[in-house]
Amino acid sequence: MCHIQELRHVKMCHIQELRHLKMCHIPELRHVKMCHIQEPRHVNMCHIQEACHVKMCHIQELRHVKMCHIQEPRHVKICHIQEPRHVKMCHIQK
Repeated sequence: MCHIQELRHVKMCHIQELRHLKMCHIPELRHVKMCHIQEPRHVNMCHIQEACHVKMCHIQELRHVKMCHIQEPRHVKICHIQEPRHVKMCHIQK
């Protein structure tokens, strides 16, 4: 899932592939993109919000889940990785 929101344009991408199904929708403040792809083995979810350059990425899979949040009013990065065997949490603030 990719979401990009800006003051002028917003992009929303969803990737879902059960059997390689792709769905793209583009609406927007001027243009928004939405793609859906889901697979039985991995699901990618990316969220990017750029009102103030804020990026949020979420990656979920059957074996590992990754969650990355990047906010750039002042270049702040937050990464979350969750897996059944190990969990990682990284916070970077600049």
